[in-house]
Amino acid sequence: MRPLLLLKRFLKRTKTTQPVVIFDIGSASIGGAVVFFDKEVPHISYCTRIQLPFQEKADEKRLLPQVEEVLAQVADEVQKNGLQPKDGQSIVPQEIVCIFSSLWSNTQATSASFEHKKSFVVTDRIMDNLLAQIHKSNKEEKKGTVKIIEEIIINSVLNGYPTHSPLGKKAQHINVTFLESTITEALYSKIHDVINKVFSPDIPLLLRSFTLASFSVTRDMFEDIRDFLLVDVTGEVTEISVVHDSTLEDTLSFPYGRNTIVRDIAKKTKSVPEDVLARIKIAFTNDKSVSGSSIEDVIFEEEKQWADMFGRACGELSSETKPLPQRVFLISDHNYEDWFRKMIERVDFSQFTATREAFQVEMLIGEKMERTCTFNNKVIPDSFIVVDSLFYGREHLSRGL
Repeated sequence: MRPLLLLKRFLKRTKTTQPVVIFDIGSASIGGAVVFFDKEVPHISYCTRIQLPFQEKADEKRLLPQVEEVLAQVADEVQKNGLQPKDGQSIVPQEIVCIFSSLWSNTQATSASFEHKKSFVVTDRIMDNLLAQIHKSNKEEKKGTVKIIEEIIINSVLNGYPTHSPLGKKAQHINVTFLESTITEALYSKIHDVINKVFSPDIPLLLRSFTLASFSVTRDMFEDIRDFLLVDVTGEVTEISVVHDSTLEDTLSFPYGRNTIVRDIAKKTKSVPEDVLARIKIAFTNDKSVSGSSIEDVIFEEEKQWADMFGRACGELSSETKPLPQRVFLISDHNYEDWFRKMIERVDFSQFTATREAFQVEMLIGEKMERTCTFNNKVIPDSFIVVDSLFYGREHLSRGL
């Protein structure tokens, strides 16, 4: 598979009148949307999201049957309500896109280089050889049967100078950073079975990671910020991505997300998860007469545990030569993003940053980003679908579809 070059800015669009169906496959829910790219910005005409059944213990083996069932429900809703017949003919999507959260996809960035005494022209063959180097070095690290869903060039440097378009240029030294993501064969098979059953198998299916989507969109939205952390808190996993000089250099995840906290609180208070979620929201109001101090004490314990795990992850990702950026972009469910922001801000993580100052945390999905999409009147903006749509518009253009 030849690596895909993502080199153009996402705000420029290739016009198409056919919609694209996007599925956002998370660890706590699955979203689906119908998106048009015939204007300067994506237009989301339909959007839905269904929660995955709450599991007492969450891992891919336990969640996989639920993902298959819920994805089928979301796909049916998209087909029936989002792709309604027009002028007597059904609307056929140009492409179907599935974007996986960090629970489902394993993503790593790896660099490879080539040097020669005399100048050479960068060709497809040289790029393929660099990718082969990475495949050889990563082969022993792959465990189990996996499918590669993306091999992306995210940075290229010729003779020490970054360049967006290395092909055809002369150099004596080239260094390329590839981002590779994989999913299990079991998940790969389930996704294809569901999509082919609900839609025509003739419609192209594209699989991508949310790690790549969020990194690409953030880098392009905030061009003046070249060093930052991306913190993605999902239902079951928290993933931290380190970006230096606009290049994704490292990712690390730990199995502790929103559902993990809810699960632990439910166990300690002998409650059901649904009741805990409601009580957590009440506790956010700081109304002790309503929430009661007992639940607040348990919440505080869980906050401390998440913050401790976050700190250990930061310690693993930082070093004396490469401390972490101070700027943090946080991605989480809208109802809980402020909660996780406060957890990060109130703990002293300055030991890990280049400036030796506290992290500066802001939400990735804000008014600025939401203005880069338009919506039908009845569509409620979905933060993750917004990121996925912006990313697809960028990749769609780079492939020249």
